[in-house]
Amino acid sequence: MCSALVITSLRSIVDDQIEEAEGLGLTAASVADANLGDISSGKYQLVFASAEDTLDKSFLKMLKGPSEFHKRVSAIIINESHTVET
Repeated sequence: MCSALVITSLRSIVDDQIEEAEGLGLTAASVADANLGDISSGKYQLVFASAEDTLDKSFLKMLKGPSEFHKRVSAIIINESHTVET
């Protein structure tokens, strides 16, 4: 199973995106709300984080180190969807 890290600047849309992903049958969580151990173990296919979350020393160590999440990350996505008008 592959995982993707989604970096987003708006916390307000993360919950909606997690709900949408779960509706599609994907496992998803936010770094702010999930246990870092669960993320590290590769439990989630989509992991949402703020820019500040990604700079956290514990998160960076897990991302760079020999964790299951590190092995599974196939994409790092910068989400700027709030800039798109509908």
